[in-house]
Amino acid sequence: MLFDNIGMKKPTLITFLFLALCALNLKTKAADVSDLIYRKDGGSMRIQSCNPDASGELIIPEKIEGLTVRVIEMQAFVNCAKLTSITIPDSVTTIGFGAFYQCSKLTSIIIPDKVNIIEVGTFEACANLTSITIPDSVTTIKNGAFNGCSKLTSITIPKSVTSIDANNMFYGCNRLSSINVDVDNPNFTDVNGILFNKQKTVLKAYPPGKLVTNYTIPDSVTVIDKAAFKGCELISKITIPDGVTIIDDETFLNCFSLTNVSIPNSVTRIGYNAFLNCSLTSIKIPESVTIIEAQAFAGCTSLTNVKVPGGVNIIEPSAFSGSGLKDVIIGNGVTTIARQAFYFCENLTNITIPNSVSIIEEEAFGYCFSISSISIPDKVNRIEEGVFKYCRNLKTVIMGSGLTFIGGETFRNCTELTSITFKGNAPVIVGNAFLGANPNIKVFFYKGASGFDSEDGKFAGFPASVVDAPTDSDGDGVLDENDAFPNDSNEIADTDGDGVGDNADVFPNDPSEVADCDNDGVGDNADARSGEVIVELQTQIAQLQAQVSELSKGQTLEQIQDGRLGSIVLTPIPNTNTALLSLNIEQSEDLKTWTLYRNILESIPLPEGKKFYRFALDK
Repeated sequence: MLFDNIGMKKPTLITFLFLALCALNLKTKAADVSDLIYRKDGGSMRIQSCNPDASGELIIPEKIEGLTVRVIEMQAFVNCAKLTSITIPDSVTTIGFGAFYQCSKLTSIIIPDKVNIIEVGTFEACANLTSITIPDSVTTIKNGAFNGCSKLTSITIPKSVTSIDANNMFYGCNRLSSINVDVDNPNFTDVNGILFNKQKTVLKAYPPGKLVTNYTIPDSVTVIDKAAFKGCELISKITIPDGVTIIDDETFLNCFSLTNVSIPNSVTRIGYNAFLNCSLTSIKIPESVTIIEAQAFAGCTSLTNVKVPGGVNIIEPSAFSGSGLKDVIIGNGVTTIARQAFYFCENLTNITIPNSVSIIEEEAFGYCFSISSISIPDKVNRIEEGVFKYCRNLKTVIMGSGLTFIGGETFRNCTELTSITFKGNAPVIVGNAFLGANPNIKVFFYKGASGFDSEDGKFAGFPASVVDAPTDSDGDGVLDENDAFPNDSNEIADTDGDGVGDNADVFPNDPSEVADCDNDGVGDNADARSGEVIVELQTQIAQLQAQVSELSKGQTLEQIQDGRLGSIVLTPIPNTNTALLSLNIEQSEDLKTWTLYRNILESIPLPEGKKFYRFALDK
């Protein structure tokens, strides 16, 4: 044996156990004040940081070196991933932002009752935090306070809280099923565990772990806070009430199961990242919308078609990038398609750019592998860098008459591009605009255009030839040969082939539907409610017809009008030659109040052969 050879005694089992216990004791030694870094602040102490290797339970003493601990500074315990429990002394009044960021083994914590503010990201990424007690002293809870607390199941907002910035407050809290509010809180309330302001006009936050798939926002709500549904991975359908005007930034970001959203006609703005990475299969953007911000529908890989309202001025950067769009209708009124607006829309096949568009920014349609043809409106004077790069199925392009510049890599790797037609004079082209493109492209230009003449008959290195300008009968910027409605300047395409132009068609991709009378997102043909509406209308029509019929039985205007002042037309009693005349003589002392003095009732025989008779009083 080794120990025998070196003249040592064999270690006993007790020795091994002793050594093992010593090692275990070293590993599990509880954290203490020696792990803290602190500094004096007048007559008190501030905790600045903690040894990241500190483990187990940490009890922060109320006094260090005889001075009372008042403040835990920002990020004081950041990445203290081995601490399982932290006891904060009652003397602490201030906890800085991100103070316990990524304390990933921390399971519970009690906030002292002298703390007024829970700062930004105070408990962010405390992945094992299952419970937290917020005292009645707290008045303000700032954004991201509990972001990433993935095991937190419920939380109670005390009555003292007057301000909540719910933005990202509970993002990543995938088990949080209820946000409870003290019933005596005058500023906030909860409805089935969903956080609202007291008046229920503002929806502050929806718990990400709530086991509900379909949710209708109450009609009282007019404001949905930023990121209110962010990361709610279970919800699949949302109905937004009339009165809501803004779908704010990140409202439905990473709602991976969300397939259906009903947006009311009151909405005017769809914010940044509003539906990023949702599973929307379709979306009806109402005509009231004037702003679609950056990345609003980016990453919606199941979204196949969209109609951008004409009231939208700019389609912002990456608004639809990485989505599953196949068909896009851009309303006449849009002026700018911003950078990467449709970037990496690999399935995009059909897109019509209206004549109102004057700016197309960098890489707007980059990596749109399925586009085969495109027509650039006459108002566009610059095609910026990489607009159509890697559009490997693009075959034909028509450039508008106002084009003066084509940027670098515009047609990079457009390997199937066969023809480009210029409606105006030759633009300036950056040298690498056609890098990796089909070398056999043919260039066409209209008669009278300048700048295409060259000794070798080429333009930009490709054979160039003159052609007659085709016709645009309705002046909408789309040639008759490409215009499904060549005599209607308001319509260009009929995607579903139902005979109704896409701009007028509420369901431009469904040949069985055109209208949606009740604005519920369901076409009239499929909507049971539409049948009810028709029945109601038929009933109303029948009632009106009955009223008209009843009125027609009375005297006509011609029968009762007469040139003699004060005359009254008499009609004989049916099947008789007699008229019944009834006169009331009334009396008054002041010409205001009248009472009956005498009634005269007289049956008057009428001679035959006359159609009408009249009665008049002589003065």
